[in-house]
Formats: sequence, C-alpha cells, structure tokens
Amino acid sequence: MNFIHSEKTIWILPERTATRTIGQLLNFWEVVILEGGEYKTCVPHKNLIGEFAQGLRHEWEVSELFLDYEILLNVRNPYSRMKSYYHSLFLKNDCMSSENCHLNFEQFLDKYCQTHGGLLHHFRFEQIFEKRPPKLVIRYENLGEDLIKIPFIHKKYEESEEFRQEWNRVVEKNIFNKETL
Repeated sequence: MNFIHSEKTIWILPERTATRTIGQLLNFWEVVILEGGEYKTCVPHKNLIGEFAQGLRHEWEVSELFLDYEILLNVRNPYSRMKSYYHSLFLKNDCMSSENCHLNFEQFLDKYCQTHGGLLHHFRFEQIFEKRPPKLVIRYENLGEDLIKIPFIHKKYEESEEFRQEWNRVVEKNIFNKETL
C-alpha cells in the first residue's frame, strides 16, 4: 500500500499498471509504504539512468486503515497487462525456478490463469470495489488524461516547472513503454 498522508490518499498500484511512472511523479510528495506490517517512508532515489525513482509497493489488500483517505487505483486492459507480465516478469524471473520457461503466451495463460486461483488474484479487483471503492480509477491506456484529474497532481502540474518536466519525460514520452509491451 502507498500512502500520501499530506493528500489523504491511498494509491493502489498493481503490477504492470504504470507503477514506475507514478513513482517518478510521486517524488514530489512524501510517500509512506506498508511493507511487512511496517510503515516506511519511501525515500526518492535515483534510478539506473540517473533520474529519480520511488520504491512503491504493488500490494493492494483493502485496508481498514485511514478510512477518511481517498483511494486511487491504477488499472490496465487485462490482456495487455497479462502479456506485459508474461514478457517482463514471467520470462525474465518467475519461470527460472521451474521448468516452464518454454511456454509460449497461450500455454502460459492455460497453465497459470485458470478461472480460479493461479495468478488471477493479482489481476482481479473485486475486493477493492466491494469493500472500499476508489474515488478515481487511473487507466493505463489513458494515463495522462486520468492523472491530471487528480487535484493534487493537477495543482503540482500547474505550479511547478520541475514537475511539468518530469511529467513530460515519464507521461508524455512514456519512457517505460518499451518494457511494458
């Protein structure tokens, strides 16, 4: 879970839904993460190419904490999200401890993405909408348009040249797109 206390916001960032892009933008706020039952301040740091990055978390169990906070949820088309997961995570990391690296995308779906269980818990959001519906859903496919609707993002965009430069780099130029398929 990712908390921006100054904005009374919980931002849910499931895998493959523009987490790195959001992390770059959130360098302009103090973000607290819940990791292993502990709250930790997420300190902005430089990524491999010398730009700022955030260590945001993908966990998204619905929290009973901070009930007065608004929830933001990033989502992505399920097909492109699963394809991105397959290429960017499964083939590069997850299959290394198994004998399944030979699976093509269709075989991967058949094996790991049945109607229940498997990887589906990473890709379904029913519990969020049932327990604490988000105030805004940020769609990967409409990232800039949806992000600018968030009042604190819009305000920072209007007031900070440095923020606009980072916005142009990570949102407009979509620098992470080559890795997400």
